[in-house]
Amino acid sequence: MQEQHPLTALEALGIAIRTELDARQLYDNLAGLCDAPRLQERLFNFSKTAHQQQKLLEKTYQEMFPEADLQLPTSQLPVDIADRDKCQQQTLANALRMALEVEKRSREFYLKQAEEAGDPSGQRMFSTLAKIKFSRLMMLSEELETLEKYPAYHEGHPSWDAESTLKKTNIKPRN
Repeated sequence: MQEQHPLTALEALGIAIRTELDARQLYDNLAGLCDAPRLQERLFNFSKTAHQQQKLLEKTYQEMFPEADLQLPTSQLPVDIADRDKCQQQTLANALRMALEVEKRSREFYLKQAEEAGDPSGQRMFSTLAKIKFSRLMMLSEELETLEKYPAYHEGHPSWDAESTLKKTNIKPRN
């Protein structure tokens, strides 16, 4: 997403669409890495949200440029998470770190486009996308922190028994 010149609206929308396609692939691959139903569901929800954003962006593209064929740039995902087989070789924690970097770059791109957009609707669209990316960044950070601090948390405990997964095994209850 490194560009040398100010992007046209056509180029910016193309990159935004590619970004959401990449996000969908990223979250589908990450969901395949984990066995924890709660985390898997969250990742699939991220994928679904990215798909909805992609469709919205494609509609906007068609409305703004009805005569222009949609031409997307190449994927910007790191090969280690873009390729399903290579992604399966990653640890979940490492894959989440890469996802954080992807979302961070996407958010920075959207913020820049919001600043450079020539019209208020373009500014709102890119600003909203940046806010969504920020929200995902916070949720991914939370998942990574939980995974690192409490590895047993995602090991299939019933949701009402989450507290037991956070206890250290060497601490005995008082009598």
